[in-house]
Amino acid sequence: MLFRAQLRRFDAFTKTVEDAKIKTAGGGLISIISAVIVFVIVFLEWKNYQRIVVQPEIVVDPSRNERMEINFNITFPHVPCHYMGVDVMDISGDFQQDVQHSVTKTRLDKYGNIIAVIDSDIGSATDESAMDKDGEVTCGDCYGAGDAAPPETPGCCNNCKAVRDAYARKQWAIGDYDAFQQCRDENYKAEHASQKGEGCNIAGHLFVNRVAGNFHFAPGRSFQTQQGHLHDLRGYEEEQEAHDMTHMIHQLSFGPPIKPSAEHTDPLDGHFKNTDDALHNYAYFIKCVAHKFVPLDPADPTINTNEFSVTQHERSVTGGRENDNPSHLNRRGGIPGVFFNIDISPMLVIQRQIRGNTFGGFISNVLSFLGGFITLTTLVDRGLYAAELKMKKN
Repeated sequence: MLFRAQLRRFDAFTKTVEDAKIKTAGGGLISIISAVIVFVIVFLEWKNYQRIVVQPEIVVDPSRNERMEINFNITFPHVPCHYMGVDVMDISGDFQQDVQHSVTKTRLDKYGNIIAVIDSDIGSATDESAMDKDGEVTCGDCYGAGDAAPPETPGCCNNCKAVRDAYARKQWAIGDYDAFQQCRDENYKAEHASQKGEGCNIAGHLFVNRVAGNFHFAPGRSFQTQQGHLHDLRGYEEEQEAHDMTHMIHQLSFGPPIKPSAEHTDPLDGHFKNTDDALHNYAYFIKCVAHKFVPLDPADPTINTNEFSVTQHERSVTGGRENDNPSHLNRRGGIPGVFFNIDISPMLVIQRQIRGNTFGGFISNVLSFLGGFITLTTLVDRGLYAAELKMKKN
């Protein structure tokens, strides 16, 4: 008992006798207002704790030897599908010619209605081999271009596409497609003529090296020579009065969207360019920056993608002065088409999801607020009570 008596001297929390407590109307009003304020502040702190924010971070990109996915959907309303192709090249020397395995072409009439969906151009076949009536494999004539035949069938051109590719590699002109038995069998010339006046939608995806380079949509068969990358434009130029390089870019992205469930728009989505020139060249200069999105939930996958900015230039390959800027003289030469020139940034942007506050921070903020607020309301209540007593005495 003596020990307990000595401890009472150190009690900083003196107790009040129940009979000495006085309840007032002013104190009740302050208590109600304080309870509402406390509820609102605690609710806001809880919402801040639940809030998810994205914390950006920029570092040097450490990735090496990665591939990049390009998704595209572009429409040429005045160029038939059999003229248009997709080529890819980069500074490492990688060249993908007339990519078809991941590209779908859709034939369109002059009103934009779908005529047919094709996975390859006219005169191509899924099997490079040919068989005679007895079912035996034969070797088709390459008409002098056997040394440029497809590597799958050395010295043999078993369909019209193989013959055309061989002649393109030899840089030989084709005067009449009916001169080739393969093209006659596939009715190539009639099919070619039937598509005059049509348009084409080209959609698909590419996987390219993550280095500077370009991919482009251009008419004519493409081939590589010592002089560089060339396109055979003879047939296209003969019909150029019926064609132009008007195009609509419905979608262009480099990798998956950061938020698949959210509507996302890239800089060139919905971009439309109109021209009446069949020999027009559009060049888009794209700067790609790697993005990594780290979700809050560890169970959700990390998304590696790319964002980009773009500038654009256009000119006629015939040269001459620009209509909008007569003082600017464009050079003559080049290939008509739509070119996307890609440059890769060495930086990586990391977007990391975090909560607006930690749970410990939430508890700390609530307790700090309650302690300060109770002290403040106690002082206010005592002040009002003292003022009320003084007014009664007077």
